[in-house]
Amino acid sequence: MAEVLTEDIACEELQKIFDRNSAPLIIFGTGTSCAVDETFGMQALRCHLENKIGMYKLDSVQKQQWTRVIEDLNNGTDFEKAMNNVVEERLCKIVIRETASLLINKEKDIAFKLLTGRIKWPAIGFFKYLLSKRINDALHVVTTNYDCLAEYAFTFADIPYITGYSYGICGKLDWNRAYESMASYEKLSSGKKTYKRRLHSRHICLYKIHGSLNSFKTENDIIEINSLMYMNELPKEVERFMVTPGTAKYEKLLTGKSALLERFSNQRDRHSFFLFIGFGLNDSHIMNSDMKSKLMVKGCPAVILTKCINHNIKEYMESCENLWTVYSADNGSGTNIYNCKYDNILRLECNYWEADKFCKKFLGG
Repeated sequence: MAEVLTEDIACEELQKIFDRNSAPLIIFGTGTSCAVDETFGMQALRCHLENKIGMYKLDSVQKQQWTRVIEDLNNGTDFEKAMNNVVEERLCKIVIRETASLLINKEKDIAFKLLTGRIKWPAIGFFKYLLSKRINDALHVVTTNYDCLAEYAFTFADIPYITGYSYGICGKLDWNRAYESMASYEKLSSGKKTYKRRLHSRHICLYKIHGSLNSFKTENDIIEINSLMYMNELPKEVERFMVTPGTAKYEKLLTGKSALLERFSNQRDRHSFFLFIGFGLNDSHIMNSDMKSKLMVKGCPAVILTKCINHNIKEYMESCENLWTVYSADNGSGTNIYNCKYDNILRLECNYWEADKFCKKFLGG
């Protein structure tokens, strides 16, 4: 008979996961941005696209593809699966344009508030704790988000971070140069000789594998340039490097595959502990066969912090003995904690599914 999960057991087991393992690979999704404003969520994007795409003058192929999207959505198909119908190039660009437009209008309103601490990004305390306690130099973080809310929060918290771009007024995608920007040198002496030892400051490596509001494609490069990020009308020489929902995103990824997906794959393979924050496990190239093997076959420890659970999360919850799921008990009020080795769901009053509250409760951070 399975053991009953109590608060004391949950505290002890969750503390052990973080104490006995090296720093986790962190994957955060739209849930972290929705905690700031619901506009950044997939439901808001779905509504925006449904309202806007039909206003464009579409040719017959584009109309047919978008009609299939709407039909699938009306029949209850998942948003990302429905967007698989969008493959025509111009229609893809329209989707990217409207996705950016939705996010731009909201992010412009709150960016400075994040930068000055008047609005708090929900996981910033947890990131500061992990960065100070758990690593030697780099904390590796993956996100599917397009927005730059995390970057504003990191800047306010004085957390160094790199996104793979060399620094300057226009950064080019070059992870080696970006990593070197975190280097410092310590002068040492041995007898009469002096030499320098290279060190790297503690920082975050942020892998924005779906692109970002401030990343763009030119004819030859992928660049990061903040002066363009909130512009609706871009210079003709550039286009946004954003990978929208649907299979067409894989074509967009080809240009940056070695720098984006392969970097993520390398970190996934190197890590044996995973932390998911506000991420629904829906993205198929993150939750691919290799990640499934890590969690289901190899039994790597993992923690999910999320407001809501879905079908994909439930599948992993029931299949992975080393997975702990911490989620909202009643649409935002209270917390459920589940691990399939126990025959019950633990209910706690406080919202410990929120990253910073989880950190304080279970890690003392």
